[in-house]
Amino acid sequence: MTISGPTPDKPTYQSDFKESVELFEKSFQGMENSNLDVQKDKFKQVMKQSLETMQESANAMFNQKLADLKDHLNKDLNTYLESPTEENKERVQNDIQRIKSEEN
Repeated sequence: MTISGPTPDKPTYQSDFKESVELFEKSFQGMENSNLDVQKDKFKQVMKQSLETMQESANAMFNQKLADLKDHLNKDLNTYLESPTEENKERVQNDIQRIKSEEN
C-alpha cells in the first residue's frame, strides 16, 4: 500500500521560513512605528505566529541552527516587549539579520 498526494519538500519549508522572517521583521517595524496599543497588539500576534511558523519550518528542514536562532529571537523579543530599550531593540534586529543570513 502506498500513500499518494502532495508532500511538502525542502524548498517549500525554506520559502515558508523566509517569508515568516520577513513578516516578523515587518511586524516588528510596524509595532515600533505604531502609536496605537490595539495595533501594537496585532503586530505582536503576527510576530508570535511568525515565530511558530519559523519553528515548524526549521524542524521540517531538520535545521537545528535555525531553530536555535529562532529561540534566541523569541527570547530577545520577550525581553524587548518587557523593556523596550534601544539596546533590546538592536538585539531583536540583529537576531533577524543573523537568521536571514543563515537561511541563504
